Amino acid sequence: MKKKFTAWILIFAFLAMSFGSIVFIPAKARAQLNYDFALEAEYVDVQINRDGSVGIYYEFHFINYGDLDGVDIGLPNKYYDLSTASAQVEVDGRTFNPTYIHKSPWIDIGVAVEFTSQIRNAIENVGQRFILKFSINNPKMVWVNELMEDGVGIQFMPTWFEPTFQRGSTDYLRARIFFPPGFNNISQAVWLEDQPWDVIEYNTTSQLTVATWEANQVEPSTQSLGYYNVGVGFPSMYVDKYYQETIWDKAWAVVVSFFDFLFANICCLVSAGIIAIIVAYAFWWDRRTKDYFKPKMTSFGTGPRRDLTAVEAAVVLERPLDMIATMILFGLIKKRVIRSEPAGQNFKYFRIEGMKHDRDYEKKFLEAIRKDGEFNDKDLQKAMIYLIDSVRKKLVGFDYRATKKYYKKICDNAWKMVQEAKTPEIMVTKLEDKNEWMMLDRDYDGRMNRFHTHHFYWHTQSSAGTGPSINIQGLAQGYVSNLRTTSKTLVSNLNSFATAITGKTNKPTNYVREAANALASMDAATDGSGGFSGGGFSGGGGGGGCACACACACACAGGGR
Repeated sequence: MKKKFTAWILIFAFLAMSFGSIVFIPAKARAQLNYDFALEAEYVDVQINRDGSVGIYYEFHFINYGDLDGVDIGLPNKYYDLSTASAQVEVDGRTFNPTYIHKSPWIDIGVAVEFTSQIRNAIENVGQRFILKFSINNPKMVWVNELMEDGVGIQFMPTWFEPTFQRGSTDYLRARIFFPPGFNNISQAVWLEDQPWDVIEYNTTSQLTVATWEANQVEPSTQSLGYYNVGVGFPSMYVDKYYQETIWDKAWAVVVSFFDFLFANICCLVSAGIIAIIVAYAFWWDRRTKDYFKPKMTSFGTGPRRDLTAVEAAVVLERPLDMIATMILFGLIKKRVIRSEPAGQNFKYFRIEGMKHDRDYEKKFLEAIRKDGEFNDKDLQKAMIYLIDSVRKKLVGFDYRATKKYYKKICDNAWKMVQEAKTPEIMVTKLEDKNEWMMLDRDYDGRMNRFHTHHFYWHTQSSAGTGPSINIQGLAQGYVSNLRTTSKTLVSNLNSFATAITGKTNKPTNYVREAANALASMDAATDGSGGFSGGGFSGGGGGGGCACACACACACAGGGR
């Protein structure tokens, strides 16, 4: 009965989607150009003004590989002043001034810088480098820091580009925030929670205090999730205007926006609503099965837990459960605690007598191996539940977010060490040594498959100039293939495996009770701006070390050309 019901829903959704496609697909989308580019560097400076606005200054270093007719730039909120926008394109020493800058049709909040025919002709060659400079004023950006007396601050997300248009990661990202004029007491500055600046100093050129964040090899998909957000807090005396939004303001804005959308799109909502419900449920269920780790408590400002193994760090970062099980298996094979034997297209695994495990979760994992070399699904689930519970206990008294950021940094460093190897022999050794930490990357498969592009000349000859060639591409893809094959051997049905574990380690929320609690604390809730949630701040540069819930604006728009 359930299967028939699901089938009818899918058929109905397909018909609705077919109708919707006739109605909604614009001619512009059908004639879309081939956007294909790389981003070597992204620089953004944010200047805080006394009137509560900010000046935003971007510089993008592109390499064009396709038909690029413009660039979309996400902005912090809808109050940006389009009349202040300006842009400049530099190509091989020549300077061009785009004449048409307007509200972007591709991203929710942002502008489109359209290229003239001269600019398009100048960048049309495959591999052509060019620089785009863009500036604009954005009001209503300074908000109250609720947990710091007489404190205010801003939060900012550097814009990103759609991963299907951009090739690979952004090689270098630098974000700077210039404090308002007159601010020079660095001890009063606080940074965005879990996002400390790399440097804060007095800039003699601008005669302003400036905080700087830098990052390398930034994935657009990761950037879009807010991992590279920046922000600062400071005393309110340095600005003449700042903002504080109440819960009622937010509620009214939501109601107005809803009815505006409803009346404007009433004819379209029937088919779109059906599709949205089905897709939302599928997305929620997929997310639910992956959201298996929920810390008991977290202590902000206490710092990260630094002594976790790669397997335990993978739990903190909520990597896929089949991958974590595979990491344990690889570790035990490497320690010669178990051995593998071919069994058709798969393998069987047997414990080696006399060899001891190092970790308690490894003991539980070994108990899941049957005498015939196969894994007992129930026992494997118990082993994973034990691992998750043990990691949860280890995080008590530590800052969960800081711990996540700490191990993301270790993962990035592992990739960097391998990529900076001077010879193929060193790279092979580093890859074997650092692979378990590299596996913490959410784009592990993609980065390994793209890995060879940086070392193509090692395909044909090793560094010694003689002997067999070292195929870096084949080696990297071999790691990925081995991971996938072993994961399927361990877990035949990932959805049921993940669902069983998540049901034990992170039980569904009682939303009725949560709603009651939210209403009871409504008067105290003041974070967020225009639907975007604000971030806390932590002390830096000798500051007070406070955390806060500041209603800050954030450049949530992005993902355009």
